[in-house]
Amino acid sequence: KVKKIPVVATNHFMPENALLNLRGVRWLYKPLHSLIWKYLVWFHNRCDYVTSPTPTATSLLSSHGLRKPLEAISNGIDTDRFQPRPKKIPAKYIPDTGLPLILYLGRVDGEKRLDLIIRAMPLILKQVKTHLVVAGFGVAQNSLKALASKLHVEESVTFTGFIDEKDKPALYNSSSLFVISSPAELQSIVTLEAMASGLPIVSVDVAALKELCHDGENGFLFRENDFHQLAENVVRILTNPEIAKKFGAQSRQIVEAGHSTVATFKKYEAAYLKAISE
Repeated sequence: KVKKIPVVATNHFMPENALLNLRGVRWLYKPLHSLIWKYLVWFHNRCDYVTSPTPTATSLLSSHGLRKPLEAISNGIDTDRFQPRPKKIPAKYIPDTGLPLILYLGRVDGEKRLDLIIRAMPLILKQVKTHLVVAGFGVAQNSLKALASKLHVEESVTFTGFIDEKDKPALYNSSSLFVISSPAELQSIVTLEAMASGLPIVSVDVAALKELCHDGENGFLFRENDFHQLAENVVRILTNPEIAKKFGAQSRQIVEAGHSTVATFKKYEAAYLKAISE
């Protein structure tokens, strides 16, 4: 500001990301939630132009008092790197069981609510033979392993630990569908990667995820905390190859239409030029 250089800022954070584990402590959650939003808006109101990855994200900023020019610009995905390819099991991470694979890839932390996916597994396995792959690492891994053991599904769940970036495309291509249960997402890059790889999506119906998972078009949404509906949606896809194929193709089309890195680069270039001109 002192040098009069225009500032373009992008926000990819929401208070829920930091406070999810405090939602049950209302006397602490509510004031902290309000304080973080006030700081976010105060900071971004000092900038000249603001972006955030989805219309949901920009709407949240506006509703909390952002007054600056604001635009939704997708994180973008490399559609050459992530695309539908023949199945190739990365053996160092997952067993080649011959079964359809349900994939979650990302941080394995409490805020991602992966316990819902584990709780859905006994219901899923009653109707279809499958295997769940929880790819990634985080502080919740041991508690999730204990939950899988308690529910007697440990033989049908693989926790891969850390995933090397170069192995991610093969992991998506080896899977039959992608599932995400996190209620605090302003977009979700891993969901975009899965879609670019041609996977059907089963997603929680919260925040910006419904902008990627179009219910009945490229996947199914389930109500927050409802692992029964999560299980139903997974079974509907795994037991119907035509739906799975249709949803996977539509996932790819959605990414190509509005989430390629090329489109993102062009939109950011335009945002910088707007900030300079104004």
